[in-house]
Amino acid sequence: MRYLFLLWYMLLLGKLVSQTPGEKAILYKERLYTHFLVVDTSEGGCLPAARIWPTMNCDNAWHMQTLCKGNGMVPNKNGLAEWMDGTVHWAFYAAWLCTEYYILWKQQKNVSLLRDELSMAWHALTRLDKASKLKYGQEPREDGFLLRDDVPMEMAAKLPGMNCVKSGKVCRTGIEDGNMMSQDQAIYILWAAAISNQLLPDTSTSSLDGIAIKEKIKTKCHQIISYFRNTEWQILDPNGNRVPIGYSATGYAFAIARIGKIITGKNYHNWGTIINSRPIWSALMQIPYEKNNPTQTEVNMGMQLALCSVIGYPSYSRFTQWCEGANMEIYLLVDALFRKRNLTTYQPLFDEMLHNAPSQGPCFMTSSCTNTPGWSGENRWFHPNYRNGSKDQQGTMFNGLDYLLLYNLYQIVYNVH
Repeated sequence: MRYLFLLWYMLLLGKLVSQTPGEKAILYKERLYTHFLVVDTSEGGCLPAARIWPTMNCDNAWHMQTLCKGNGMVPNKNGLAEWMDGTVHWAFYAAWLCTEYYILWKQQKNVSLLRDELSMAWHALTRLDKASKLKYGQEPREDGFLLRDDVPMEMAAKLPGMNCVKSGKVCRTGIEDGNMMSQDQAIYILWAAAISNQLLPDTSTSSLDGIAIKEKIKTKCHQIISYFRNTEWQILDPNGNRVPIGYSATGYAFAIARIGKIITGKNYHNWGTIINSRPIWSALMQIPYEKNNPTQTEVNMGMQLALCSVIGYPSYSRFTQWCEGANMEIYLLVDALFRKRNLTTYQPLFDEMLHNAPSQGPCFMTSSCTNTPGWSGENRWFHPNYRNGSKDQQGTMFNGLDYLLLYNLYQIVYNVH
C-alpha cells in the first residue's frame, strides 16, 4: 500500500508541474486553509501564519530559547508554526479575501461563505484591539491600538504536524518586546482596507452583526488613524509610552492622512501632517531609485509604494521605476485598480511570475521543495530581498498569500476572470 501511495504521489506531482496559474491558485488556497490558517473568531482566528517549519525541533535553541526566551518550548517534538509581522500577513489575507469576493460577486456566484470569512477577518482586528488593553492591565476597549497577534499555544493542535507556536502571545509575554502595532503594521492594514473599500459592494453586510462590511472597515481605519493623530503621529501604548518597534509615523503622516480620507471621507490633516510630514513625504517622492540607496530599506520602500498605489504618485514613471527596481511590481496592479491604468506592457511579466510559481507552494529547502526563484521567501512583496531564499529560513513553507493576491489582481486588472 505504501508503494502504491508513493506512485500516486509521484504521478500527482508530475501533473502539478504542468499546472495552470488557476489550478495553482486552487492548490494554494487548500494549502493555506490546511496548514496556515484557522477561520474562526477565537484567539488566533483569521491570522495566517507567516511560515511553518515541518521538521524543526520545538526546543530549537535559536527560535524558542533565544527569540522566545524559552517560552512555548515543547521538548522532543517537531513542527513549528510561526507568526511574524502578524498584522502585515493579515493585511495580505484581507486584501486577497476582498479580491476573491469581488471576482465571485461579479460572476454572480454564491459569496455567502466568503461573506462569513470577511466578517471574521475584520472582527480579528477588533479582537486584537481589545486584547492590547488587557496586555497593559486595562479594561478591554477599541481605540485603534492593536496587538500584532493573539495566537495561543493551542493553535498548534489545529494545524497538522505542528506541535509548537512562535507568536507574539506565546513569545512576548511582557509589554517590552513589541507585540503591538508599529507604523508598518498599520500602513499595510490601511492599504488592505483601501483595496477592500474599492472592491467590496456596499450591500455586503457582516454575518456577525448585520452591519455593512465597508462601514466596519471605515470605523476601524478611523480608529487607527485617529489614534496616530491624537498622539501627534508618535505611536504610544496605552500607558503613554512609545512602542519599542517603529514608533514614529511622522514621515508618512501626510500620506496616512490622505489614505484615510480615501477610505473614510474624513479629514485627518493637522499641523503635524502639514508642517512636519508633508516636506518629508515630498522629499521621499523625489528620491531617484537606486538599489544601494541606504535610506531606502525594503520595508520603507514597501510602505511608500503601498501608500502610493492608493493615493497616487507625483510621477507615474518614477513610481513604475521604484516598483520594478524594488521588485514590488504588485503595486502597479493595485494602482491600476484606483486609476484604471492600462498595464498591457506588464502582462508578460506577471504571466511569467504566475507560471513560474511552484506547484506545491512557496518553500525553501523543505522535502520535495523546488526552491523556485522568486517564490522561496516569506512574501515576495513584503520581503522581496529574500524572495530567492534565506539561510535562516531553510526548511520552511510559506503561506502563499503573495501568489494568491497577485493571481486575483491579475484577473481583475486584465479582466480575465
